[in-house]
Amino acid sequence: MRPRRAATTLIAGCLLVAASLVAAGCAGSDDADDDPTPPAATSGQDTSSGGGGEVDRAEPIEVTSPEPFDEVVRTMRFEGRASVPEATVQWRLVRGEDEVMAEGFVTADCAAPCRGDFREDVPLIDTVEPGNYTLLVWGQRQGDIDEGDPTAGRIGFLEIPITLYAEQPGELPEGEFEQVDPTLRPPEAPDVGDR
Repeated sequence: MRPRRAATTLIAGCLLVAASLVAAGCAGSDDADDDPTPPAATSGQDTSSGGGGEVDRAEPIEVTSPEPFDEVVRTMRFEGRASVPEATVQWRLVRGEDEVMAEGFVTADCAAPCRGDFREDVPLIDTVEPGNYTLLVWGQRQGDIDEGDPTAGRIGFLEIPITLYAEQPGELPEGEFEQVDPTLRPPEAPDVGDR
């Protein structure tokens, strides 16, 4: 009778541990991440992770859009997944080394240790001229803010080069254009010879 009671206690203990592990995860997406393709821009830390809404050791921030060297037309789609304090993902668009052209933040579905999705469409063309830029992305530990060191307390810092266009490359601007017959050629200039 004693071995049977020990087995029952062992099974109950295993079920309790399993329930505790399931309860340790945070609420989030119910669908598993079946895409084996790694995200385009990550912060370069351990990438082992499971399904959505889990507590894991993946990069603190994964940006899926824009990808490095994307050509952005007028509005930047800024989206990805993050596990950062207060669910706040900071971003800054810079030209050259440190000329700040635009900045802001987006809030993920949940805060660390949970991994939440974030997405925002950021209109840029009205405030930023077309050109080459670097999108800086990071999370911030609230207790580590230092005005003298802007990098203090950053989590998962990313640098993503992008090109901003006012119109889709290769397209004509809006308006009416006269259709030109490609067989027409300008008149030949008269030969004036050597004078």
